[in-house]
Amino acid sequence: MKRYLPLIAIFAATPAFAHTGVDHVHSFASGLMHPFTGLDHLAAMLATGFIGSAYIGLKKLAAPAAFLAAMVAGYGLALSGMTLPEVETVILASVVVLGALCLLPQRVVTASLLAAGFAVFHGYAHGAEAGAAAALPFGAGFVVGSAVLMAAGMLAGSVFRGTVLRTA
Repeated sequence: MKRYLPLIAIFAATPAFAHTGVDHVHSFASGLMHPFTGLDHLAAMLATGFIGSAYIGLKKLAAPAAFLAAMVAGYGLALSGMTLPEVETVILASVVVLGALCLLPQRVVTASLLAAGFAVFHGYAHGAEAGAAAALPFGAGFVVGSAVLMAAGMLAGSVFRGTVLRTA
């Protein structure tokens, strides 16, 4: 049963239409809460942390750190006025692929590159919603919120694998 939990998360995810393009973000708090309010973000961030839990030592941080860095880059792309195609479709695909990576063994580099590729689109979607005046506080909030969810995913993965105390 345990090995099917990530599959349940994949099928419980709703379509990735949390991004309306409406400038409704105004603060650090709204950025902080944003990853918690859409199942697409929640699933992707938890899955990225869960993926990280499969590794030992600092390798645990590779996929989450790559995701956060690429998400910030995508955020910057949106704020600069650049456009990306099929943002919502790629975000939805990220939930499926990252969820599948929870079940499949892979090299840390492969997992990190996949996470980073999807993260550009997550960041872009956030940046498209942030107004210029709210860009810094909202962006800081969603990075912190995303990191918290990834840490929770990493803890859940460690519990799932029975490796909570394994550090090296």
